[in-house]
Amino acid sequence: TAADAALGASRAWRWRVVDYTRTTAPVRWLVSGARRRSARALASMLGAVTEGVAAAAFARVHRELVAAVLEEPADFIYGGTAGALTAAAEAARRSSTPFAVDFEDFHCAEQASSGDGDLLNRLAASVMRTSATGAAFVTAGSAAIARACADDLGITALAIHNVFPLPTTPPDLRQRPAGGGEPLRLYWFSQTIGPGRGLEEVVSAVGDVGCTAVLTVRGLRARGFV
Repeated sequence: TAADAALGASRAWRWRVVDYTRTTAPVRWLVSGARRRSARALASMLGAVTEGVAAAAFARVHRELVAAVLEEPADFIYGGTAGALTAAAEAARRSSTPFAVDFEDFHCAEQASSGDGDLLNRLAASVMRTSATGAAFVTAGSAAIARACADDLGITALAIHNVFPLPTTPPDLRQRPAGGGEPLRLYWFSQTIGPGRGLEEVVSAVGDVGCTAVLTVRGLRARGFV
């Protein structure tokens, strides 16, 4: 947030912030929260939802983001992150501007299976389909996300990897000699340390190998998981 503020202070471009934090924009925080809760209640009751209801239920400040995009003329609109997908698409259609969207994650499978989780995943699937309709192109954060978009949603996406390239020399994965003294070292990094994100499989695989291992985990702890 501090880095964004520093960039926004630059006069190299015009800057527009849609602030909806409780401390600095309490009215918008209250109004947008009530609007989203109402839309989610309606979506939960109806099951199938319209494009407008899905956008309001999934993206807290969808309406404000659309207005912000439409404030400036544009030759092309490119939107990403879950909360801005429908805003980019709607603003582009309302202004007859070409657009594209980016799926940084497979948003319709982010939530664990539960009442609220299933609703959010269903809303995300609707948002992803809607935002991709009519787009000049769709990008995805990995080849696996692109495949899931094609298989589950019928969306063709181009994988853009936001990581460093692999080394030119492949690592030596041969088994270490017995008695070498060094354990197998594994490093696992994700934004959230929680269930259903691959950690269970890592622990299970180490158990199957049956070697001495050190597993380093980095991320924010989900309640009750660690």
